[in-house]
Amino acid sequence: MERRRGSLVFALAIVLSTGSGAAGYEATTVSNAGALEGKVVFNGPKPPPRKVTPTKDAEVCGGPREAAQIAVSSDGAVGDAVVFIQKVAQGKAWDKSASPPLLTNHQCEFTPRVQIVPIGTEMEFSNGDPVFHNLHAFLDKSTIHNVSLPKSGRKIRRPLGEPGMVRVDCDSHPWMRAWIFVADSPYYAQTGPDGHFVIKDVPPGSYNVMAWHEYTGVTEVSLTVKPGAAAPVTVTLQKNGAANGAAK
Repeated sequence: MERRRGSLVFALAIVLSTGSGAAGYEATTVSNAGALEGKVVFNGPKPPPRKVTPTKDAEVCGGPREAAQIAVSSDGAVGDAVVFIQKVAQGKAWDKSASPPLLTNHQCEFTPRVQIVPIGTEMEFSNGDPVFHNLHAFLDKSTIHNVSLPKSGRKIRRPLGEPGMVRVDCDSHPWMRAWIFVADSPYYAQTGPDGHFVIKDVPPGSYNVMAWHEYTGVTEVSLTVKPGAAAPVTVTLQKNGAANGAAK
């Protein structure tokens, strides 16, 4: 079984952009579908919190504070990890959302910090603060959106048409950051505080499963999904050295 870890956060965007084209994904009937059921955990000393030092608009943004670099539970489970199956050409239909996904902000922090959207999504952005914010979105090192957010809370829509991990910063408040994973197939999940994830209706076959967290980067695990069965997997993230993935 292959086990590899990307050394850079943006390795995920590179992996996706060099894979099969997202436009080629075909929704079809899946016979004898299987599933992935697993958990993402962290191996290593818990890192010190990152320091947040607002430099302007203190009446809204607040003062210096600390925030965790990675959310790890007492048993090592990792929240807000993105898990997806790489290069799935056809399979289940996309889930339909009742409303467009939203990225907003409160007290000069983006919320949610991590989310997943399907490719081609028209994303909504809004400003929840009474101060100016400028949203600057990058795919790898390329700017894909650079827009001013009005103070009124009016929503602005922008498309996300390329797969990969999009980093969102505010040019006016440089400590602000969020991540939007643009998926090229519906085979993805985001872990909750317990680190667990489930990806259903997977066509039987052999796959590379990718797990990403902003602190550790990318881990890749190879596994096989059998007809009508759930493939259990534990993905172990590490900041340095080889990361491990174990299909049981």
